Amino acid sequence: YSIFYGGCSEFSSIFLVFVDEKPLIEIVPGSPFDLWIQACQVLFFFTFSYYRIYGWISYSFNLWSDCNEVISSGSVEKYRPGKSLFLRVFQGMDFSLGALQCFWYYKILEMVASIVAS
Repeated sequence: YSIFYGGCSEFSSIFLVFVDEKPLIEIVPGSPFDLWIQACQVLFFFTFSYYRIYGWISYSFNLWSDCNEVISSGSVEKYRPGKSLFLRVFQGMDFSLGALQCFWYYKILEMVASIVAS
């Protein structure tokens, strides 16, 4: 889980760096840099959709299932006494951060809609 949550889900941020630079740099329409920024916008949308929405939700189901299994079976207390609370806190953080991903996605979809409408 740490590889996905700590690494893969951040992949979309690579393209966001370039998209965020757009307001700071004067870009000539039709220039290679303008085309690069447009490509980064599209790549950011698709990578965010895949990693932070689809991936986050699918990994969360597995995470919750695994956490619930080791807690209910008693194996977490057998091998790591007192750590079941940590797993519950981790589940709470996963839910909160997942909700935040959905909020950001809503904002991104609003931007996409305004771009498509113009």
